[in-house]
Amino acid sequence: MQPRLQTDLFAKVQGYVREMKVDIGDRIHKGQTLAILEAPEVNTQVSASQAALASALSKYTASKDKYQRLYQASQSESPGIVAPVELVNSHDQMAADSASWEAAKQQSKAYKEVSGYLYITAPFDGIVIARKADPGALVSASTMLLTVQDNNTLRLRISVPETYVAAATGKKDLSFSVDAWPQQRFTGTLTRKTETIDPATRTELWEYDVDNRRHLLKAGAFVYARLSLGRGAPSIILPPTAIATTLERKFVIRVHDGKAQYIDVRRA
Repeated sequence: MQPRLQTDLFAKVQGYVREMKVDIGDRIHKGQTLAILEAPEVNTQVSASQAALASALSKYTASKDKYQRLYQASQSESPGIVAPVELVNSHDQMAADSASWEAAKQQSKAYKEVSGYLYITAPFDGIVIARKADPGALVSASTMLLTVQDNNTLRLRISVPETYVAAATGKKDLSFSVDAWPQQRFTGTLTRKTETIDPATRTELWEYDVDNRRHLLKAGAFVYARLSLGRGAPSIILPPTAIATTLERKFVIRVHDGKAQYIDVRRA
């Protein structure tokens, strides 16, 4: 059995672990803060970008106001008050300051997003199964902090031999047991198949969803299950002594219309 979801959570910026809010076995909820990192240089960059944004906005506001005043003056009834070249230069300066302000906004947005990486949050509801860092540890973008999994629903995966992939009945529910609860039976529902044969094992992977909201079952456990299989054609049961085996084949001999025939067989 495998969890429905499982992921490793990494730090995305270099810094120090300021606080680990969870430990192994803790139930978590999507969006919950799991760890907080500390990176003074990131905070400095955010502050600097905010100051640069305010400066760029101030320059753009001043140049825009100057251009509007010159434009209004050029539209007056007194010709020659504003030189055309001065109006063009003022417009170009306003456009340049506007572009600088937009660039500062994008830069500030980028630094804010980076500062958000200092907070490691849960991607889904589940449980913490591994913790790899403690407060004070230096971490980088390649440092794994936590492993979380969603085990409210488990995926039961069964490799079905190629011989039996076409012998499934219409029944989608599967009853199984585990060593931890030998007296109980659990149920899984067939939800998906790989629709391909693995060349290495000559099997097709069937996957069953198992409701685990009571959390009795554990991911990684092996189960005992019996598949419900059927045949599209009638079968015949023979005693082992009726089957002949050679290096090339396994067969029985039948008599048809007074003649002996070799019929290849295989054990079900």
